[in-house]
Amino acid sequence: MRQPRRFEDIDQPWIAGVLEHAGVSGASVAEVSVEDIGGAGRGYLSGVARVRVAYDGTARGAPESVIVKLPTDHEGHLDIALSMNAYEREMRFYREIAKSSPLRVPACYFAEMDRDAGTALLVMEDAKAWTAGDQVYGLSRDDVEATILAIAGFHARWWCAPELAGLDWVPKTLLDFETSFAEGWPGFFDEYSHFLSAEGRRIGHALAASGQAMQRAVDRPPRTLVHGDLRADNLMFEGPAPGERVLLLDWQLMTRSMAALDPARLICGSLETSLPSEDYKALVGLWHGALLAAGVEDYGEAAAWRDFRVGILHALYFPVCFHGAVSHEGARAVRFLEAQIHRMFRVAEECQALTGLDGA
Repeated sequence: MRQPRRFEDIDQPWIAGVLEHAGVSGASVAEVSVEDIGGAGRGYLSGVARVRVAYDGTARGAPESVIVKLPTDHEGHLDIALSMNAYEREMRFYREIAKSSPLRVPACYFAEMDRDAGTALLVMEDAKAWTAGDQVYGLSRDDVEATILAIAGFHARWWCAPELAGLDWVPKTLLDFETSFAEGWPGFFDEYSHFLSAEGRRIGHALAASGQAMQRAVDRPPRTLVHGDLRADNLMFEGPAPGERVLLLDWQLMTRSMAALDPARLICGSLETSLPSEDYKALVGLWHGALLAAGVEDYGEAAAWRDFRVGILHALYFPVCFHGAVSHEGARAVRFLEAQIHRMFRVAEECQALTGLDGA
């Protein structure tokens, strides 16, 4: 099928072809309407649209709407996405990983990438009955705990799995730890140091000088599949059952890495309120207990807490290294960035995150 490059290219014949490809039978598409729902300060590497579908006659089982993702038209963000191979990661997640994942993810109707033509798109279930998380406002502790339980099952499924070696299209790291923080820190410090406490500034200066130790710490086994961008904007919630009410979106930054990077990014970036230090340990204990219950062995509480603190430092790379790409994307993007800076550096301070590098 001809693949759309822009949302304006989406039409009735193309949606009809997508649904036929997905095995939706007996659905004669009469009309489609397209609504861009990405918005400034929400999607950085992709554009997102809701496509409403009207049918001729009864179309039992056919979706009333679908979600379409296309590459961003922002040149700078597109360069970042291509350098990270973000589109292929998400395409292949839905093609090769989602079917064996214990996580609830959107049903995928179509996933296609054509390098030569420069197209990459996903057509997915529209989970409009679910409630979307919001990175600016953050998540309640209940939502964070539900997400921790959900992602622990995913980590356990791939924990030290022999199949990891064959997933060579999934990188083992997301960032260049030896140089990227050190290069980004001076400009970040000049612009945002007033958001940081004296201890936050000390943590940043120390981390900028600790690239090799950070690389060694993140490289420590065990390894599993990691979402890589586990935060409120990539989560949706439905129903009251912990661990069974979370929908995970956006798999463009998936890596084969240290599992604790996910709960650390979630907790220090999306938890709406500050907690006593013992409560952070309780959240890590919840994740660790879920891993053990799912069959993970030879991974103790002390290792989980150490890795969690490394994960907090890893999370600090996002505002420091990418603040320039985010800060000029409108008012919501600015609030997003400021919320991340406040939360992440505060949790790094409260959990004494630099001690996670001890011995690395």
